[in-house]
Amino acid sequence: MPRFADLALPVALVLLQLIWSGIFQHLPWSGEAPHNPPDDPTGLKSAPATDSPKDRKGSGNQVAVVNAVKWLSSDGTGAATATAAGDGTEVPLFPLGAFYPPHSRPKLKIFEPRYRKLYQDLLASGSESEFAVTAVSETGQLAAFGVMFRIDELKDVAEETQNQIKYLARHTVMRRVQIRELVNPEAMIDTSSYLKAVVVPVEDDADSDEDFSELEADTIESFKDLISLYPNFKFPDFDGKEINASRQNGGLWHFASLWVDGYWANRALFSQQQLLSQIQQVEGTDSEMGTLKQILDTELRRAQREQVTLGQQLLQSRSHQERLKLLRSAIKMERLFAAADDPEH
Repeated sequence: MPRFADLALPVALVLLQLIWSGIFQHLPWSGEAPHNPPDDPTGLKSAPATDSPKDRKGSGNQVAVVNAVKWLSSDGTGAATATAAGDGTEVPLFPLGAFYPPHSRPKLKIFEPRYRKLYQDLLASGSESEFAVTAVSETGQLAAFGVMFRIDELKDVAEETQNQIKYLARHTVMRRVQIRELVNPEAMIDTSSYLKAVVVPVEDDADSDEDFSELEADTIESFKDLISLYPNFKFPDFDGKEINASRQNGGLWHFASLWVDGYWANRALFSQQQLLSQIQQVEGTDSEMGTLKQILDTELRRAQREQVTLGQQLLQSRSHQERLKLLRSAIKMERLFAAADDPEH
């Protein structure tokens, strides 16, 4: 039976992966600088302090940028950008800790009182039933970019669930939005009411006439090469479907969901099983066992952060090309780690 020391290499590889994932977030993707013109605050960094107050809503506090992801400031405001123009529309806001790309069809179970009220208010309004969804960080910050959910179907299941769940809801993700400001930031603390936000649509730069078929094909082939190393990974939502990363019919956004949700869910489960197997085999002290369990917990948290970080970078991206490069770089980095884990690969 192996001793704790025998696990030094696999443990070191996991630690290296954790360290590098943190460093990699701060590097230019694909060896190239992000699309970020010198005078344009819409790239992956905060707007300059010299911005005019008329260009911002609320107090004018800048968007906080962590790991290339834009988060709302502590008072719930965000800087205006050229890709998100106009005064905006006030909508309900539902923070969720997952990535929901455009064209996807998420299902939610609604049980919290404030979100029961959100759906009830939308139904009572008689208008189009849409609300904004954005990611929330481990520290409770809200992402500055999100998406609009449209309610397609709402089933009241309170009676059959003894009121544990009020609604089963089906939605379509309609489009990307930027959150300019929270209308009622106090609802971050006072959970008796749901949040409301002023949002504006996010549009791509004009690259629609450019041909990125080679980049699309390389991204898909990189993904297929990676998952060939993990024959036990399951992608039930994509079984039998052709994978593409084109602009047409939401191809790239479906592929992004396959990577961010499908691959990383499998990767987290694989890491968990791998480290649990090592923990069961090792002969070590309680302290050594605790170290391995801590590494397992850290790896699972890393997987969750990778999902949120890349998902948000995709939502705040400005072009089809940028999204392709983000995905391809993330996939190729995972391929390098796979080779480090198993040199035969």
